[in-house]
Amino acid sequence: MRKLLFLIILAIAAMPIAAQTTFDPFISRLQGEVKNNIVSLSWVDSQDVKGPVYIYRSVYPFSGSNPLQRSTPIKIQYGTQSYVDEIETAGTFYYFIAASDEKGLLYDFPIVSKNTITVQAPVALSSQAGISSLDAAVQGERVIITFNETGVKSAALYRSVKPLNRISDLVDAEIIQAKITSPFIDYPVSGIPYYYAVIDEEEVRNGTAIIIHGRNTTAIPVEIPAGRPEFYSQGDSRTLPLPLVSVQAAGTGTSLPYVEITQSAPEAEPKKPRAFIRDLEVTQPEGDEYALISIVRGPFATRKWDEARIEFIKFIALAGNQETKARARFYLGQCFYFLELPREGLEEFLAIRERFPSEAEEWIQALVEMMKG
Repeated sequence: MRKLLFLIILAIAAMPIAAQTTFDPFISRLQGEVKNNIVSLSWVDSQDVKGPVYIYRSVYPFSGSNPLQRSTPIKIQYGTQSYVDEIETAGTFYYFIAASDEKGLLYDFPIVSKNTITVQAPVALSSQAGISSLDAAVQGERVIITFNETGVKSAALYRSVKPLNRISDLVDAEIIQAKITSPFIDYPVSGIPYYYAVIDEEEVRNGTAIIIHGRNTTAIPVEIPAGRPEFYSQGDSRTLPLPLVSVQAAGTGTSLPYVEITQSAPEAEPKKPRAFIRDLEVTQPEGDEYALISIVRGPFATRKWDEARIEFIKFIALAGNQETKARARFYLGQCFYFLELPREGLEEFLAIRERFPSEAEEWIQALVEMMKG
């Protein structure tokens, strides 16, 4: 029965285009480009079956008489239409790409010049220059990026919410940092799956960079679970007391709870900046807290109000945790107060009034008095 089905499909494929039926469960226009020991494949997916495609590689030709003489296939998501393979030895290699439907039915019949191709690989280099063995692992509220590099002057880290299948996909990715070394710690927004790539910047400039899953990009996304950080001491919604910010202490990453600011404030300022104990005492912040605390202990503590304002606005737009976002709005409202922008400050404190009632209220009253003045 299988042999009869195979003969029928071959007959359909051999018919003139005008006489064929509209059902075509095969990929087409399979092409392969070889560079050193890297084979770049591209094809056009079938429009009639839209399940995953399976890539087979063998040192023997694929034929209808023995279609199962092949290794375990690589499963690729429909719509990808490209794959980069790394050859470990020299020689002739045969590729066959089989389409499947949404129910899992595999159309694994090789058709010459349609879904099969032959490539000749030169002698593989014993030590390929570039990035290899890229791995991204979630640890708490951070992602640990590890990789190997050979002959790379500057490795750049990219992060994307979409799969990184080709170099053109990097256009929509976010460049996290250039000149990184392994291991590298990233603090992405929680609750969002991310793909990573570490690419040699020189190869990008020269136009020679390529994407290889598992070598310089991740094929499977990683995600920090969305959740509530340990902010309140008892895990309830009570507000922690707010000590006055110690500028000297904040600059060193330590804190002096309930101590006046060591640098005297101008007499025209009736209020002094305040901060949550947690944002002064935590020594190893992670995730959203890492970014927030960096602003609190940086421009906010050194009274660079406009710089702090910009940074808090950026943080609020990207933060995924409501607790840290509320704290950021508390600090942003203070920035508006010291910049003498009472209407903007009122908007921030009114937004967090239910979460921090007593702390917000005193700033609201001060901003109202500023508006009267």
